[in-house]
Amino acid sequence: MVGGIEGVAFDCFGTLIDFSDEAFAKAYGVICAEQGLPVSGEAFYEKWMEVWRRLARDGASSSAYGMGFAHGEEAAAAVNRPAALSAAETVPGHPEHHRAQPVRARPLDGPVPPFRTYREEWTEHFALCFEEMGLQGDAAAAHERLRQLIAQGAAFPDSRRTVETIGRRLPTALMSNADDDFLYPCLGRNGLAFPVVVTSEEARTYKPHVAIFRRLCEAMALPPDKVLYVGDSRLADVTGAKHAGLKAAWVNRARGDGRTSEWGSRGRELLEPDFEVDSLTGLLEVLGLQ
Repeated sequence: MVGGIEGVAFDCFGTLIDFSDEAFAKAYGVICAEQGLPVSGEAFYEKWMEVWRRLARDGASSSAYGMGFAHGEEAAAAVNRPAALSAAETVPGHPEHHRAQPVRARPLDGPVPPFRTYREEWTEHFALCFEEMGLQGDAAAAHERLRQLIAQGAAFPDSRRTVETIGRRLPTALMSNADDDFLYPCLGRNGLAFPVVVTSEEARTYKPHVAIFRRLCEAMALPPDKVLYVGDSRLADVTGAKHAGLKAAWVNRARGDGRTSEWGSRGRELLEPDFEVDSLTGLLEVLGLQ
C-alpha cells in the first residue's frame, strides 16, 4: 500500500457525515422555532461562535493545561471551523455578571485537560447564549434536540463506498470528537460500520490531543506511522494526527488553505498533510483503490 499504510481511520462529521456550519445554523433555527424564540438560526449560530471563541481564548491563555492550546473545535464538525477574525477584530469579553465557565481547552499534548462531554459543554453553552441574547430558552431541551438532529445527519454520497472499498483491503476505524449517544445512531442510519470506533467520550479526551490518537492506534493494533487518519480539519485532524506520528489525509472539499477557516489555528503552526483530496473518491485514487 502507498507509503507503508497498513490501516485507515476516519473522522466522522464533516468528513463522512455532511453536517457542518450550514447544518448547525439550520439546527439552531429549528431549535429556536420549536421553543418559540424570536431569533434566526443564523443569528444564534453567530452568538454560539462568539461565546465559543471567548472560551477558546480563555483556554489559550490558561497555563493549567500545559501548552494551553485552544481549539474552537467541533460542535461536531462545524464548530470546529469558525470563521477567522480579522486583525482589527477582538473577541468580546464575558458579561460582568457571568460566573466563570470551564474553558474549551483543546491542547495538542501535555496534561490531558479535565474531560467534559458535549452534553455538559453544549447544555451550558446554550444557557450562556440564551442569557446573552435575552431569550427564555430551555438549554437542556435545546441540547437534546441538537443531539437528535446531529444523529439524523446524512453521509456524503461517496462515504459508504469509500469506507467499504478500503475495508476490503485494510483495517479501518473511526475516531470522532463526539458523544456516543449521537455518533452511533448516525453511523447506524447511514450504514457505516467499523471494526474499531474511538469516541472522545470513551477516550475521555478530544482531538487534537496526542492521547486520543495513541488510543486509536492501540485499538487498531498498529504503530502510528502505519495508520492514515482522514479528516476535514487542518487542525484537529491533520495537525493532531501528524503531531502524534500518524500519516494524514486532508479532505479539502472547500479547496481552501485551511488556515483562514479555522479560528483555533490562528497563530499556531498547521502541519502539512501527506495527502490532500477534494472528495473521498479522490482518497481512493490516491491509495490506488479506485
